[in-house]
Amino acid sequence: MTFQVFSHHKCATIFLTRLLEGIAAQNGLKYAMTHRGDLAVPVICARGDIVQFTNAHGRLQASPAARGLHIVRNPFSIVVSAYFSHLKTHPTASWPALERQRLQLQKLPKSEGIWATIAFLSLPDFYPATPGPLAGLRSWLFEDDRFTTLRMEDLVANPEAVIGPHLAAAGLSLPDMNRYRFEQFSGGRTLGKTDDQHHFRSGDPNDYKLHLSEAQQNYIRSMLPTLFERYYPDE
Repeated sequence: MTFQVFSHHKCATIFLTRLLEGIAAQNGLKYAMTHRGDLAVPVICARGDIVQFTNAHGRLQASPAARGLHIVRNPFSIVVSAYFSHLKTHPTASWPALERQRLQLQKLPKSEGIWATIAFLSLPDFYPATPGPLAGLRSWLFEDDRFTTLRMEDLVANPEAVIGPHLAAAGLSLPDMNRYRFEQFSGGRTLGKTDDQHHFRSGDPNDYKLHLSEAQQNYIRSMLPTLFERYYPDE
């Protein structure tokens, strides 16, 4: 059986991808992933022993073959991270919708750009045949016990404690985790030291408080009540 990990855009995708690649290499296994949300779960599972679905949503979850870990992030942070990366740093190759979005964001003041980002992340065709992360999270059934949901914030802060037990249960071991600290991805900056020109711009889980208005927070919270109630009750 494959070790499956389901995540969403702006839920530490690069960190998680490199970590899972490292776990596969450490254990002599093959890693596979897809950004597409329209490929059948068995098709991707046939490509590797450790597989990652980076744009998860309810249709993928509904597959009888789907099970494993589900990584979420505070939706407030998803929006802020997406705003800055879509504005400046995220690659746009082979993604015309993001090219158009970047042009729009460059013309808008930050507050309006954040509203435009919320709308973009909610699209059903955010990526080819793939819904955006807010749409994907809205469609996810959190009561499905085939999946164990982990918070990205906890995973990044202490991967040994958070993902380690799940790997051990599957007979897998972690690689040298010093290669997966924030400083290794940020050019040496520590958590919370911000660089708006860098794809890993902050790493501070409270950074969203500097950028989201109360109205924006209330709107995002109203979109995802179950997620907030279960995993971010204090937000």
